[in-house]
Amino acid sequence: MTWVESQFNDESIFPTSIGTWQRVRACTMTTLSRFVWCSFAEVPFPRNFVSVVKTIFKRLFRVYGHIYHQHFEQIVSLEAEAHLNTCFKHFIFFVLEFGLIDSKELKPLQPLIDKFIAKEDAARASREAAKSAQSQAAAAAVAAAAAPAAAAAPAASAGSGAGGAATASS
Repeated sequence: MTWVESQFNDESIFPTSIGTWQRVRACTMTTLSRFVWCSFAEVPFPRNFVSVVKTIFKRLFRVYGHIYHQHFEQIVSLEAEAHLNTCFKHFIFFVLEFGLIDSKELKPLQPLIDKFIAKEDAARASREAAKSAQSQAAAAAVAAAAAPAAAAAPAASAGSGAGGAATASS
């Protein structure tokens, strides 16, 4: 963990500023500023940035592995397993999304990862089904509201014609 922290604090790996603003020319008009600031010199990331980030994530994954394999009983006794699982789930989904750890490195916790993926897939399918049902219900409600109005329109025009004929014959 100390190594990871030292990597995060290393300005040559993780620059904390985008650069310095450069004064381009003096303003001739009255403005709040006496200068126009319109460009900056970028601070580049190092060429090995991706490999450093992958190494950091691989080491953090090993910390999770150690916690799950060696300290999970203590986590449960503290009633903190939901917190650990949530943190790990977010961590692993980020890792999987951006391919930060090789699949062979994930093997020690693969059953847990598979459970998280299956649960997320089921939740996604449930959300999509609920959204589809809402869309169908809304479409049915619109159709039901439109049907009586459409049926009432011809009846109203037929009724006015009959009423007009009765008035004329009287």
